Amino acid sequence: AGVCGDALRERGLEPFAMVTGSRGIHVVAPLKRTRDVEDVLAWSRAFAAELAAAHPDALTDEFRKAKRGDRLYIDVARNGQAQTVVAPYAPRPRPGAPVATPLDWAELADDALVPDGWTLQTIGERLAALGGVPWADIDAAARARPRCARAHVSAAARARARSARPRCGTARRRPRGTAPRSAPTARRRPRSASGPAAC
Repeated sequence: AGVCGDALRERGLEPFAMVTGSRGIHVVAPLKRTRDVEDVLAWSRAFAAELAAAHPDALTDEFRKAKRGDRLYIDVARNGQAQTVVAPYAPRPRPGAPVATPLDWAELADDALVPDGWTLQTIGERLAALGGVPWADIDAAARARPRCARAHVSAAARARARSARPRCGTARRRPRGTAPRSAPTARRRPRSASGPAAC
């Protein structure tokens, strides 16, 4: 997470960290709403590839677990359309009810930090001890999406991001040359003698 945060800062973004309450750490960099989801996903994939190339023994952007070895996976797929992420302070369905917990960036240096270290029972004590809420200024930290070290996010990368997008709630494409299917219409009720449809 620290290496990722440093790389984001080099690109003009402000990183925020959160333990997931499960097995990992999420690094979030708020963006201004100036780009579409395909562009952000393509940029994220290019960023992950650069980060993995700079630290090949420790990090990977390889999706297949068999090819990762002992390296940490940089998962940027959550930046795609219709993807879900764990919300801050959400309890996780695990023993002890651990909670996804936003961190102050300096807490990443704590060797005792574990992804499921706070629970529904202990999160209140943590917030009281901090005297505030980490991530309180996350909205103010939003920046425009920067360029990658690669000169630009290519059209091919944007096309790959589009093709990876789930097609939830969209109609299936019909084969070329076939007539569109129409939705079945409701059966008409007989009209009464007085005019309007009978109930």
